[in-house]
This record gives sequence, C-alpha cells and structure tokens, in this order.
Amino acid sequence: MNKTKAIAQILQENPGKVMHTDDLSLILFGKLTPEQHQAERARMKTTMYQDVDQNRWNKVPKKKMCYVYDPSANVGPTNSDTPKG
Repeated sequence: MNKTKAIAQILQENPGKVMHTDDLSLILFGKLTPEQHQAERARMKTTMYQDVDQNRWNKVPKKKMCYVYDPSANVGPTNSDTPKG
C-alpha cells in the first residue's frame, strides 16, 4: 500500500477526528530518529497538501499540519491510480 492510501485509510477510520501529521507519521512508521522525523515531516507535508488539492481530505483551518477526513464533504477517491478527465 502506498503512503497516500495508508493515510486515507487512517483518516477514513477516524472520520471527523483532527489528525496532526506527526501522529500520522507515528502510526505509519513508528518512532523515528530526529533526523528521520525531520525528513519524513517534510515528505508528509508535501503528501498532505497534494491530496488536499485532490479532495482526499481537508486541511484544518488555523491548526498547523492538521487534517481531517469529512465523509460529508464530497471527499474524492483514495485510489491515486484513478484516471483523470
């Protein structure tokens, strides 16, 4: 399973729950060294922003690095292989 699908699964299993990217990283990868954590945090930020644009989950306003899955918000598919257009 790729990272996007794994994140989507976690968020969908917790609808409406605000999740910080550090919490998602901990669930996905366990405890990381400070260097690994810093690198993963940057990658996670990119992934999360890209998938907000794809309507897979929503950014929580005024809370840094926090996201939520809202099933009532017409959130798009979690399959990144879905053809566009």
